[in-house]
Amino acid sequence: QPQPPGRPQQAEHPLPQLANDSALLHGCAVTVAHCIVGTARTFGQPRVYTSILRHLVLPAAPRRCSRFFYVLDLSSGTDSPKGGSFRLGERDLWDGPWKLLPPTDYLLDPSLP
Repeated sequence: QPQPPGRPQQAEHPLPQLANDSALLHGCAVTVAHCIVGTARTFGQPRVYTSILRHLVLPAAPRRCSRFFYVLDLSSGTDSPKGGSFRLGERDLWDGPWKLLPPTDYLLDPSLP
């Protein structure tokens, strides 16, 4: 259901239950938490999220040994006008970057301090 204006959007899709990560992470020599925070202006572009996977995620640990946490602003409404306007939806994330970098948890359109 839609969130009231000004309230952050919580996860609509079921996220994996990670209460007992030990079984999921068996065999991982290292585990890495990636925290991706900011305005998602270009994040939905394949060249951006595949570059993150190739140059940041995979050199640190195998993808199955990584966890991804997001705090994303999905519109240019609170951004400066320099980059033009944009609007992404949660579906855009699931259909694009989150196929390769699936969220462990996320918060969309949080209020600014």
